[in-house]
Amino acid sequence: MNKKLMQGTFWLTFANLLCKVLGVVYLIPWLSMMGNNQDGMLATTLYNVGYLPYGLFLMLGTVGFPNAIAKKVAVATKEGDNAACRLIFRSTINIMFVIGIASAALMYLFAPLLAGISPIANVNNGILAIRSLCPSLIAIPILSAMRGYFQGKNDLRPYGTSLIIEQAVRVIVILAGTYYLRVLTDEPILEAVLISTVASFFGGLAAIIHMYIVGRRKDFFELKDFLISSRYFERENRSASVSIIRETLPFIFVGSVITIVQMIDQVTMKPLLHFFRPEIADQQLEFLFSRASVNPNKLTLILISMVGTVAISSLPILSTMKKKDRIQIEKTVGDSFSIALLILLPSLTGMSLLAGPLYTLFFGYDPESVGYFQMALLASLFFSLFTILSTMLQSLNHHRFAIRLTVEAIILKVIFQVIGLGLVGGYGMSLSNGLAFGIVFVRGYHFMCKEYRIAPLAKISNFFLKTFRSTLIMLAVCFAVFFLLNQRLSMESKSYAMIYCVAVGSIGGLVFLFSQFGKNGFRMLKNVKHHSRSKE
Repeated sequence: MNKKLMQGTFWLTFANLLCKVLGVVYLIPWLSMMGNNQDGMLATTLYNVGYLPYGLFLMLGTVGFPNAIAKKVAVATKEGDNAACRLIFRSTINIMFVIGIASAALMYLFAPLLAGISPIANVNNGILAIRSLCPSLIAIPILSAMRGYFQGKNDLRPYGTSLIIEQAVRVIVILAGTYYLRVLTDEPILEAVLISTVASFFGGLAAIIHMYIVGRRKDFFELKDFLISSRYFERENRSASVSIIRETLPFIFVGSVITIVQMIDQVTMKPLLHFFRPEIADQQLEFLFSRASVNPNKLTLILISMVGTVAISSLPILSTMKKKDRIQIEKTVGDSFSIALLILLPSLTGMSLLAGPLYTLFFGYDPESVGYFQMALLASLFFSLFTILSTMLQSLNHHRFAIRLTVEAIILKVIFQVIGLGLVGGYGMSLSNGLAFGIVFVRGYHFMCKEYRIAPLAKISNFFLKTFRSTLIMLAVCFAVFFLLNQRLSMESKSYAMIYCVAVGSIGGLVFLFSQFGKNGFRMLKNVKHHSRSKE
Protein backbone atom coordinates (compact mmCIF):
# COMPACT_ATOMS: atom_id res chain seq x y z
CA MET A 1 0.00 0.00 0.00
CA ASN A 2 0.96 3.66 -0.51
CA LYS A 3 3.15 4.67 2.48
CA LYS A 4 2.00 8.29 2.54
CA LEU A 5 -1.61 7.15 2.49
CA MET A 6 -0.96 4.68 5.30
CA GLN A 7 0.91 7.24 7.47
CA GLY A 8 -1.68 9.97 7.01
CA THR A 9 -4.55 7.61 7.67
CA PHE A 10 -2.84 6.18 10.75
CA TRP A 11 -2.33 9.52 12.46
CA LEU A 12 -5.70 10.97 11.52
CA THR A 13 -7.55 7.77 12.43
CA PHE A 14 -5.84 7.69 15.82
CA ALA A 15 -6.58 11.39 16.43
CA ASN A 16 -10.18 11.13 15.23
CA LEU A 17 -10.80 8.00 17.26
CA LEU A 18 -9.43 9.61 20.40
CA CYS A 19 -11.40 12.81 19.76
CA LYS A 20 -14.66 11.03 19.12
CA VAL A 21 -14.20 8.78 22.14
CA LEU A 22 -13.54 11.90 24.25
CA GLY A 23 -16.56 13.55 22.64
CA VAL A 24 -18.78 10.68 23.73
CA VAL A 25 -17.15 9.57 26.99
CA TYR A 26 -17.61 13.01 28.54
CA LEU A 27 -21.36 12.45 28.18
CA ILE A 28 -21.26 9.93 31.03
CA PRO A 29 -20.31 12.47 33.76
CA TRP A 30 -22.06 15.31 31.91
CA LEU A 31 -25.43 13.55 31.88
CA SER A 32 -25.03 12.35 35.47
CA MET A 33 -24.43 15.96 36.58
CA MET A 34 -27.62 17.03 34.77
CA GLY A 35 -29.79 14.83 36.99
CA ASN A 36 -32.09 11.92 36.15
CA ASN A 37 -32.58 10.33 32.71
CA GLN A 38 -35.36 12.75 31.80
CA ASP A 39 -33.20 15.80 32.64
CA GLY A 40 -30.38 14.24 30.63
CA MET A 41 -32.66 13.76 27.60
CA LEU A 42 -33.79 17.40 27.80
CA ALA A 43 -30.19 18.64 28.11
CA THR A 44 -29.10 16.50 25.15
CA THR A 45 -31.95 17.73 22.97
CA LEU A 46 -31.27 21.40 23.87
CA TYR A 47 -27.56 20.93 23.20
CA ASN A 48 -28.32 19.40 19.82
CA VAL A 49 -30.78 22.15 18.92
CA GLY A 50 -27.87 24.57 19.23
CA TYR A 51 -25.27 22.40 17.54
CA LEU A 52 -27.18 21.39 14.42
CA PRO A 53 -27.65 24.95 13.05
CA TYR A 54 -24.09 25.72 14.17
CA GLY A 55 -22.85 22.66 12.30
CA LEU A 56 -24.77 23.71 9.20
CA PHE A 57 -23.40 27.28 9.21
CA LEU A 58 -19.92 26.01 10.00
CA MET A 59 -19.98 23.45 7.23
CA LEU A 60 -21.47 25.80 4.65
CA GLY A 61 -18.75 28.29 5.48
CA THR A 62 -15.72 26.10 6.12
CA VAL A 63 -16.08 22.42 5.36
CA GLY A 64 -14.87 22.69 1.79
CA PHE A 65 -11.94 24.98 2.44
CA PRO A 66 -9.46 22.49 3.99
CA ASN A 67 -9.90 20.13 1.04
CA ALA A 68 -9.80 22.93 -1.55
CA ILE A 69 -6.70 24.50 0.04
CA ALA A 70 -5.08 21.08 0.35
CA LYS A 71 -5.66 20.38 -3.33
CA LYS A 72 -4.17 23.71 -4.48
CA VAL A 73 -1.26 23.59 -2.01
CA ALA A 74 -0.46 19.99 -3.00
CA VAL A 75 -0.16 21.01 -6.68
CA ALA A 76 1.93 24.12 -5.82
CA THR A 77 4.20 22.08 -3.53
CA LYS A 78 4.79 19.46 -6.22
CA GLU A 79 5.83 22.29 -8.58
CA GLY A 80 8.15 23.73 -5.88
CA ASP A 81 6.29 27.07 -5.80
CA ASN A 82 6.46 28.14 -2.13
CA ALA A 83 5.38 31.70 -2.96
CA ALA A 84 2.14 30.35 -4.42
CA CYS A 85 1.58 28.30 -1.27
CA ARG A 86 1.92 31.44 0.89
CA LEU A 87 -0.41 33.42 -1.37
CA ILE A 88 -3.03 30.65 -1.20
CA PHE A 89 -2.81 30.63 2.59
CA ARG A 90 -2.98 34.43 3.00
CA SER A 91 -5.94 34.72 0.65
CA THR A 92 -7.73 31.90 2.44
CA ILE A 93 -7.24 33.41 5.90
CA ASN A 94 -8.86 36.64 4.70
CA ILE A 95 -11.74 34.77 3.10
CA MET A 96 -12.29 32.68 6.23
CA PHE A 97 -12.38 35.75 8.46
CA VAL A 98 -15.10 37.35 6.32
CA ILE A 99 -17.06 34.08 6.18
CA GLY A 100 -16.77 33.63 9.95
CA ILE A 101 -18.13 37.11 10.71
CA ALA A 102 -20.95 36.73 8.18
CA SER A 103 -21.91 33.23 9.41
CA ALA A 104 -21.98 34.36 13.06
CA ALA A 105 -24.17 37.36 12.19
CA LEU A 106 -26.60 35.26 10.12
CA MET A 107 -26.93 32.55 12.76
CA TYR A 108 -27.57 35.18 15.44
CA LEU A 109 -30.32 36.79 13.33
CA PHE A 110 -31.98 33.52 12.29
CA ALA A 111 -31.77 31.88 15.74
CA PRO A 112 -35.51 32.47 16.51
CA LEU A 113 -36.57 30.83 13.24
CA LEU A 114 -34.19 27.88 13.68
CA ALA A 115 -35.28 27.29 17.26
CA GLY A 116 -38.93 27.55 16.25
CA ILE A 117 -38.73 24.68 13.73
CA SER A 118 -36.77 22.44 16.11
CA PRO A 119 -38.44 19.70 18.21
CA ILE A 120 -37.73 21.54 21.51
CA ALA A 121 -40.69 22.74 23.59
CA ASN A 122 -39.07 25.93 25.03
CA VAL A 123 -38.15 28.03 21.98
CA ASN A 124 -36.40 30.76 24.03
CA ASN A 125 -33.96 28.23 25.44
CA GLY A 126 -33.26 27.03 21.91
CA ILE A 127 -32.50 30.60 20.77
CA LEU A 128 -29.95 31.06 23.56
CA ALA A 129 -28.30 27.71 22.77
CA ILE A 130 -27.93 28.65 19.09
CA ARG A 131 -26.59 32.17 19.76
CA SER A 132 -24.05 30.91 22.31
CA LEU A 133 -22.18 29.24 19.45
CA CYS A 134 -21.69 32.41 17.38
CA PRO A 135 -18.12 33.11 18.71
CA SER A 136 -17.03 29.64 17.53
CA LEU A 137 -18.07 30.52 13.98
CA ILE A 138 -15.32 33.16 13.93
CA ALA A 139 -12.50 31.00 15.35
CA ILE A 140 -13.07 27.63 13.67
CA PRO A 141 -12.83 28.89 10.03
CA ILE A 142 -9.29 30.16 10.74
CA LEU A 143 -8.44 26.75 12.19
CA SER A 144 -9.84 24.93 9.15
CA ALA A 145 -7.64 27.01 6.82
CA MET A 146 -4.54 26.04 8.81
CA ARG A 147 -5.49 22.36 8.72
CA GLY A 148 -6.02 22.51 4.97
CA TYR A 149 -2.53 23.96 4.51
CA PHE A 150 -0.94 21.14 6.52
CA GLN A 151 -3.04 18.61 4.58
CA GLY A 152 -1.79 20.01 1.27
CA LYS A 153 1.80 19.71 2.53
CA ASN A 154 0.98 16.06 3.31
CA ASP A 155 2.04 16.68 6.93
CA LEU A 156 -0.93 15.21 8.77
CA ARG A 157 0.50 14.58 12.23
CA PRO A 158 0.05 18.24 13.38
CA TYR A 159 -3.43 18.09 11.84
CA GLY A 160 -4.18 15.10 14.09
CA THR A 161 -2.68 16.64 17.25
CA SER A 162 -4.71 19.83 16.70
CA LEU A 163 -7.87 17.71 16.67
CA ILE A 164 -6.90 16.15 20.00
CA ILE A 165 -6.04 19.52 21.60
CA GLU A 166 -9.29 21.10 20.37
CA GLN A 167 -11.40 18.28 21.76
CA ALA A 168 -9.49 17.95 25.06
CA VAL A 169 -9.81 21.66 25.89
CA ARG A 170 -13.47 21.62 24.86
CA VAL A 171 -14.26 18.63 27.11
CA ILE A 172 -12.36 20.13 30.07
CA VAL A 173 -14.34 23.39 29.80
CA ILE A 174 -17.64 21.47 29.47
CA LEU A 175 -17.09 19.26 32.49
CA ALA A 176 -15.57 21.97 34.70
CA GLY A 177 -18.33 24.44 33.82
CA THR A 178 -21.13 21.90 34.25
CA TYR A 179 -19.71 20.73 37.59
CA TYR A 180 -19.61 24.30 38.87
CA LEU A 181 -23.10 25.19 37.64
CA ARG A 182 -24.99 21.97 38.40
CA VAL A 183 -23.14 20.40 41.34
CA LEU A 184 -21.68 23.35 43.25
CA THR A 185 -24.25 26.07 42.59
CA ASP A 186 -27.32 24.07 41.44
CA GLU A 187 -28.04 26.33 38.44
CA PRO A 188 -30.72 25.40 35.84
CA ILE A 189 -29.98 22.91 33.06
CA LEU A 190 -30.00 25.75 30.53
CA GLU A 191 -26.96 27.41 32.12
CA ALA A 192 -24.97 24.17 32.01
CA VAL A 193 -25.90 23.58 28.37
CA LEU A 194 -24.83 27.11 27.41
CA ILE A 195 -21.35 26.74 28.97
CA SER A 196 -21.09 23.40 27.15
CA THR A 197 -21.79 25.01 23.78
CA VAL A 198 -19.45 27.97 24.36
CA ALA A 199 -16.67 25.44 25.13
CA SER A 200 -16.16 24.84 21.39
CA PHE A 201 -14.71 28.36 21.05
CA PHE A 202 -12.03 27.72 23.67
CA GLY A 203 -11.14 24.39 22.06
CA GLY A 204 -10.76 26.02 18.65
CA LEU A 205 -8.59 28.83 20.05
CA ALA A 206 -6.24 26.32 21.73
CA ALA A 207 -5.88 24.35 18.46
CA ILE A 208 -5.11 27.55 16.51
CA ILE A 209 -2.28 28.41 18.91
CA HIS A 210 -0.85 24.88 18.60
CA MET A 211 -0.92 24.84 14.79
CA TYR A 212 0.61 28.31 14.62
CA ILE A 213 3.57 27.21 16.79
CA VAL A 214 4.13 24.08 14.67
CA GLY A 215 3.73 25.99 11.40
CA ARG A 216 6.24 28.66 12.44
CA ARG A 217 8.76 25.96 13.38
CA LYS A 218 8.35 24.30 9.96
CA ASP A 219 8.46 27.68 8.17
CA PHE A 220 5.00 27.12 6.65
CA PHE A 221 3.78 30.60 7.56
CA GLU A 222 4.57 33.70 9.63
CA LEU A 223 2.52 36.01 11.86
CA LYS A 224 2.06 38.52 9.03
CA ASP A 225 0.30 35.82 6.99
CA PHE A 226 -2.60 36.06 9.45
CA LEU A 227 -3.08 39.83 9.08
CA ILE A 228 -6.47 40.70 7.63
CA SER A 229 -6.23 43.03 4.64
CA SER A 230 -8.70 44.23 2.01
CA ARG A 231 -5.96 44.10 -0.64
CA TYR A 232 -6.68 40.39 -1.23
CA PHE A 233 -10.13 41.41 -2.46
CA GLU A 234 -8.90 44.23 -4.71
CA ARG A 235 -9.00 43.76 -8.48
CA GLU A 236 -5.26 43.12 -9.00
CA ASN A 237 -5.13 40.46 -6.23
CA ARG A 238 -8.61 39.08 -6.62
CA SER A 239 -7.74 36.15 -8.89
CA ALA A 240 -6.21 34.04 -6.11
CA SER A 241 -9.20 34.57 -3.80
CA VAL A 242 -11.71 33.90 -6.59
CA SER A 243 -9.82 30.74 -7.58
CA ILE A 244 -9.92 29.42 -4.00
CA ILE A 245 -13.64 30.20 -3.63
CA ARG A 246 -14.44 28.57 -6.98
CA GLU A 247 -12.47 25.46 -5.96
CA THR A 248 -14.09 25.43 -2.54
CA LEU A 249 -17.78 25.72 -3.39
CA PRO A 250 -18.20 22.09 -4.55
CA PHE A 251 -16.34 20.82 -1.48
CA ILE A 252 -18.57 22.96 0.77
CA PHE A 253 -21.79 21.57 -0.62
CA VAL A 254 -20.70 17.93 -0.73
CA GLY A 255 -19.03 18.13 2.69
CA SER A 256 -22.13 19.66 4.27
CA VAL A 257 -24.32 16.70 3.41
CA ILE A 258 -24.19 15.05 6.85
CA THR A 259 -25.34 18.28 8.53
CA ILE A 260 -28.02 18.79 5.86
CA VAL A 261 -29.29 15.26 6.49
CA GLN A 262 -29.40 15.87 10.26
CA MET A 263 -31.29 19.13 9.66
CA ILE A 264 -33.79 17.26 7.49
CA ASP A 265 -34.36 14.88 10.41
CA GLN A 266 -34.79 17.77 12.85
CA VAL A 267 -37.17 19.76 10.64
CA THR A 268 -39.33 16.95 9.20
CA MET A 269 -39.69 14.47 12.06
CA LYS A 270 -42.15 16.48 14.14
CA PRO A 271 -44.65 17.50 11.40
CA LEU A 272 -44.51 14.13 9.62
CA LEU A 273 -45.06 12.05 12.76
CA HIS A 274 -47.82 14.47 13.84
CA PHE A 275 -49.43 13.76 10.47
CA PHE A 276 -48.97 9.98 10.50
CA ARG A 277 -49.41 9.46 14.25
CA PRO A 278 -51.33 12.42 15.74
CA GLU A 279 -51.70 10.64 19.09
CA ILE A 280 -47.99 11.21 19.93
CA ALA A 281 -47.47 14.21 22.25
CA ASP A 282 -44.77 16.87 21.71
CA GLN A 283 -42.87 15.69 24.78
CA GLN A 284 -42.80 12.13 23.41
CA LEU A 285 -41.54 13.42 20.06
CA GLU A 286 -38.71 15.23 21.83
CA PHE A 287 -37.62 11.98 23.52
CA LEU A 288 -38.05 10.00 20.27
CA PHE A 289 -35.82 12.47 18.42
CA SER A 290 -33.08 11.92 21.00
CA ARG A 291 -33.46 8.13 20.82
CA ALA A 292 -33.66 7.81 17.05
CA SER A 293 -31.36 10.58 15.86
CA VAL A 294 -29.38 12.66 18.37
CA ASN A 295 -27.92 9.90 20.55
CA PRO A 296 -27.17 7.34 17.78
CA ASN A 297 -25.50 10.07 15.68
CA LYS A 298 -23.08 10.87 18.50
CA LEU A 299 -21.80 7.28 18.39
CA THR A 300 -21.95 6.62 14.64
CA LEU A 301 -20.02 9.81 13.93
CA ILE A 302 -17.04 8.13 15.61
CA LEU A 303 -17.04 5.53 12.86
CA ILE A 304 -17.75 8.01 10.05
CA SER A 305 -14.90 10.27 11.19
CA MET A 306 -12.46 7.35 11.38
CA VAL A 307 -13.25 6.35 7.81
CA GLY A 308 -13.23 10.00 6.70
CA THR A 309 -9.50 10.11 7.45
CA VAL A 310 -8.97 7.88 4.43
CA ALA A 311 -10.51 10.56 2.21
CA ILE A 312 -8.38 13.30 3.81
CA SER A 313 -5.21 11.27 3.29
CA SER A 314 -5.97 10.32 -0.32
CA LEU A 315 -6.92 13.85 -1.48
CA PRO A 316 -3.41 15.40 -1.83
CA ILE A 317 -2.18 12.19 -3.51
CA LEU A 318 -4.98 12.02 -6.11
CA SER A 319 -4.93 15.79 -6.71
CA THR A 320 -1.52 15.57 -8.40
CA MET A 321 -2.60 12.78 -10.79
CA LYS A 322 -3.90 13.12 -14.36
CA LYS A 323 -6.33 10.94 -16.30
CA LYS A 324 -3.40 9.18 -18.00
CA ASP A 325 -2.18 7.98 -14.58
CA ARG A 326 -5.03 5.47 -14.42
CA ILE A 327 -2.87 2.67 -12.98
CA GLN A 328 -1.75 4.89 -10.08
CA ILE A 329 -5.34 6.09 -9.63
CA GLU A 330 -6.61 2.52 -9.52
CA LYS A 331 -3.97 1.61 -6.92
CA THR A 332 -4.68 4.66 -4.74
CA VAL A 333 -8.45 4.14 -4.91
CA GLY A 334 -8.03 0.43 -4.20
CA ASP A 335 -5.71 1.11 -1.24
CA SER A 336 -8.18 3.67 0.12
CA PHE A 337 -11.09 1.27 0.00
CA SER A 338 -8.92 -1.47 1.52
CA ILE A 339 -8.15 0.72 4.54
CA ALA A 340 -11.81 1.76 4.75
CA LEU A 341 -12.99 -1.85 4.80
CA LEU A 342 -10.34 -2.68 7.39
CA ILE A 343 -11.91 -0.06 9.66
CA LEU A 344 -15.58 -0.49 8.76
CA LEU A 345 -16.20 -4.22 8.85
CA PRO A 346 -14.86 -5.07 12.34
CA SER A 347 -16.01 -1.74 13.84
CA LEU A 348 -19.58 -2.03 12.58
CA THR A 349 -19.81 -5.66 13.64
CA GLY A 350 -18.42 -5.03 17.11
CA MET A 351 -20.53 -1.92 17.76
CA SER A 352 -23.69 -3.71 16.58
CA LEU A 353 -23.05 -6.58 19.01
CA LEU A 354 -22.30 -4.13 21.82
CA ALA A 355 -25.17 -1.77 20.95
CA GLY A 356 -26.97 -2.40 24.25
CA PRO A 357 -23.97 -1.91 26.58
CA LEU A 358 -22.69 1.05 24.55
CA TYR A 359 -26.02 2.84 24.77
CA THR A 360 -26.31 2.13 28.49
CA LEU A 361 -22.77 3.34 29.11
CA PHE A 362 -23.24 6.70 27.40
CA PHE A 363 -26.94 7.49 27.69
CA GLY A 364 -28.39 5.18 30.33
CA TYR A 365 -30.30 1.89 30.13
CA ASP A 366 -33.00 2.11 27.47
CA PRO A 367 -33.76 -1.14 25.57
CA GLU A 368 -36.10 0.67 23.16
CA SER A 369 -33.19 2.78 21.88
CA VAL A 370 -30.89 -0.14 20.94
CA GLY A 371 -32.72 -0.88 17.68
CA TYR A 372 -32.46 2.75 16.61
CA PHE A 373 -28.72 2.68 17.28
CA GLN A 374 -28.19 -0.52 15.26
CA MET A 375 -30.14 0.90 12.33
CA ALA A 376 -28.01 4.06 12.47
CA LEU A 377 -24.84 1.93 12.40
CA LEU A 378 -25.99 0.19 9.22
CA ALA A 379 -26.72 3.55 7.59
CA SER A 380 -23.26 4.83 8.55
CA LEU A 381 -21.67 2.09 6.39
CA PHE A 382 -23.07 3.56 3.19
CA PHE A 383 -22.53 7.14 4.27
CA SER A 384 -18.86 6.41 5.03
CA LEU A 385 -18.31 4.85 1.60
CA PHE A 386 -19.99 7.82 -0.08
CA THR A 387 -17.77 10.26 1.85
CA ILE A 388 -14.62 8.58 0.54
CA LEU A 389 -15.91 8.31 -3.03
CA SER A 390 -17.15 11.91 -3.27
CA THR A 391 -13.79 13.26 -2.03
CA MET A 392 -11.96 11.11 -4.59
CA LEU A 393 -14.19 12.40 -7.40
CA GLN A 394 -13.47 16.00 -6.42
CA SER A 395 -9.74 15.29 -6.09
CA LEU A 396 -9.86 14.17 -9.72
CA ASN A 397 -11.81 17.34 -10.73
CA HIS A 398 -15.22 15.69 -11.11
CA HIS A 399 -16.87 18.39 -9.01
CA ARG A 400 -20.10 18.56 -10.99
CA PHE A 401 -20.73 14.84 -10.76
CA ALA A 402 -19.99 14.82 -6.99
CA ILE A 403 -22.50 17.68 -6.56
CA ARG A 404 -25.06 15.81 -8.67
CA LEU A 405 -24.66 12.71 -6.51
CA THR A 406 -25.06 14.79 -3.34
CA VAL A 407 -28.25 16.43 -4.67
CA GLU A 408 -29.60 12.99 -5.60
CA ALA A 409 -28.78 11.70 -2.10
CA ILE A 410 -30.65 14.60 -0.46
CA ILE A 411 -33.70 14.16 -2.72
CA LEU A 412 -33.76 10.40 -2.09
CA LYS A 413 -33.32 11.07 1.65
CA VAL A 414 -36.42 13.28 1.71
CA ILE A 415 -38.50 10.78 -0.30
CA PHE A 416 -37.45 7.78 1.80
CA GLN A 417 -37.86 9.89 4.97
CA VAL A 418 -41.55 10.50 4.27
CA ILE A 419 -42.14 6.84 3.43
CA GLY A 420 -40.01 5.56 6.32
CA LEU A 421 -41.54 7.74 9.05
CA GLY A 422 -44.98 6.71 7.83
CA LEU A 423 -44.23 2.97 7.80
CA VAL A 424 -41.71 2.37 10.62
CA GLY A 425 -41.77 5.57 12.69
CA GLY A 426 -38.43 6.77 14.11
CA TYR A 427 -36.53 3.99 12.33
CA GLY A 428 -37.34 5.76 9.07
CA MET A 429 -34.67 8.42 9.64
CA SER A 430 -31.71 6.01 9.63
CA LEU A 431 -33.33 3.71 7.06
CA SER A 432 -33.73 6.61 4.62
CA ASN A 433 -30.04 7.52 5.09
CA GLY A 434 -28.87 4.00 4.30
CA LEU A 435 -31.01 3.64 1.18
CA ALA A 436 -30.19 7.10 -0.19
CA PHE A 437 -26.42 6.93 0.23
CA GLY A 438 -26.22 3.27 -0.78
CA ILE A 439 -27.82 4.09 -4.14
CA VAL A 440 -25.63 7.13 -4.90
CA PHE A 441 -22.46 5.27 -3.86
CA VAL A 442 -23.15 2.56 -6.43
CA ARG A 443 -23.79 5.25 -9.08
CA GLY A 444 -20.59 7.10 -8.22
CA TYR A 445 -18.43 3.99 -8.17
CA HIS A 446 -19.79 2.90 -11.57
CA PHE A 447 -18.95 6.34 -13.00
CA MET A 448 -15.36 6.27 -11.71
CA CYS A 449 -14.71 2.79 -13.06
CA LYS A 450 -16.10 3.74 -16.48
CA GLU A 451 -14.27 7.11 -16.63
CA TYR A 452 -10.81 5.70 -15.83
CA ARG A 453 -11.29 2.15 -17.11
CA ILE A 454 -10.43 0.75 -13.68
CA ALA A 455 -11.88 -1.78 -11.25
CA PRO A 456 -10.26 -0.98 -7.88
CA LEU A 457 -12.64 -3.11 -5.84
CA ALA A 458 -11.90 -6.13 -8.03
CA LYS A 459 -8.21 -5.64 -7.25
CA ILE A 460 -8.90 -5.93 -3.52
CA SER A 461 -11.42 -8.81 -3.64
CA ASN A 462 -8.98 -11.16 -1.90
CA PHE A 463 -8.28 -8.54 0.76
CA PHE A 464 -12.01 -8.05 1.26
CA LEU A 465 -12.63 -11.78 1.64
CA LYS A 466 -9.79 -12.03 4.15
CA THR A 467 -11.13 -9.06 6.12
CA PHE A 468 -14.64 -10.51 6.00
CA ARG A 469 -13.33 -13.86 7.28
CA SER A 470 -11.39 -12.17 10.09
CA THR A 471 -14.52 -10.22 11.03
CA LEU A 472 -16.61 -13.42 11.21
CA ILE A 473 -13.99 -15.07 13.44
CA MET A 474 -13.96 -11.98 15.64
CA LEU A 475 -17.77 -12.00 15.79
CA ALA A 476 -17.89 -15.66 16.85
CA VAL A 477 -15.40 -15.11 19.67
CA CYS A 478 -17.05 -11.85 20.77
CA PHE A 479 -20.50 -13.45 20.77
CA ALA A 480 -19.22 -16.25 23.01
CA VAL A 481 -17.68 -13.72 25.44
CA PHE A 482 -20.86 -11.62 25.32
CA PHE A 483 -23.01 -14.70 26.04
CA LEU A 484 -20.87 -15.69 29.05
CA LEU A 485 -20.98 -12.16 30.47
CA ASN A 486 -24.72 -12.02 29.94
CA GLN A 487 -25.17 -15.04 32.20
CA ARG A 488 -23.76 -13.13 35.18
CA LEU A 489 -23.99 -9.39 34.51
CA SER A 490 -26.93 -7.10 33.82
CA MET A 491 -26.73 -4.40 31.15
CA GLU A 492 -28.78 -2.00 33.26
CA SER A 493 -25.73 -0.83 35.22
CA LYS A 494 -23.19 1.55 33.64
CA SER A 495 -20.33 -0.15 35.46
CA TYR A 496 -21.41 -3.54 34.07
CA ALA A 497 -21.87 -1.98 30.63
CA MET A 498 -18.27 -0.76 30.86
CA ILE A 499 -17.12 -4.33 31.59
CA TYR A 500 -19.03 -5.57 28.52
CA CYS A 501 -17.45 -2.95 26.27
CA VAL A 502 -13.89 -3.33 27.55
CA ALA A 503 -13.89 -7.14 27.67
CA VAL A 504 -15.61 -7.78 24.34
CA GLY A 505 -13.89 -4.85 22.58
CA SER A 506 -10.37 -5.80 23.73
CA ILE A 507 -10.72 -9.51 22.98
CA GLY A 508 -12.42 -8.80 19.65
CA GLY A 509 -9.73 -6.33 18.61
CA LEU A 510 -6.91 -8.77 19.37
CA VAL A 511 -8.68 -11.65 17.62
CA PHE A 512 -9.26 -9.56 14.50
CA LEU A 513 -5.69 -8.26 14.46
CA PHE A 514 -4.16 -11.72 14.68
CA SER A 515 -6.67 -13.26 12.29
CA GLN A 516 -6.05 -10.55 9.68
CA PHE A 517 -2.28 -10.07 9.97
CA GLY A 518 -0.95 -12.85 12.20
CA LYS A 519 2.23 -11.87 14.03
CA ASN A 520 2.86 -9.11 11.50
CA GLY A 521 0.01 -7.03 12.91
CA PHE A 522 1.98 -5.44 15.73
CA ARG A 523 5.12 -5.31 13.59
CA MET A 524 3.28 -3.22 10.95
CA LEU A 525 2.08 -0.80 13.62
CA LYS A 526 5.62 -0.36 14.95
CA ASN A 527 6.98 0.22 11.43
CA VAL A 528 4.41 2.95 10.73
CA LYS A 529 5.28 4.72 14.00
CA HIS A 530 9.02 4.40 13.35
CA HIS A 531 8.73 5.76 9.81
CA SER A 532 6.68 8.73 11.02
CA ARG A 533 9.25 9.58 13.71
CA SER A 534 12.13 9.33 11.27
CA LYS A 535 10.28 11.63 8.87
CA GLU A 536 10.14 14.28 11.54
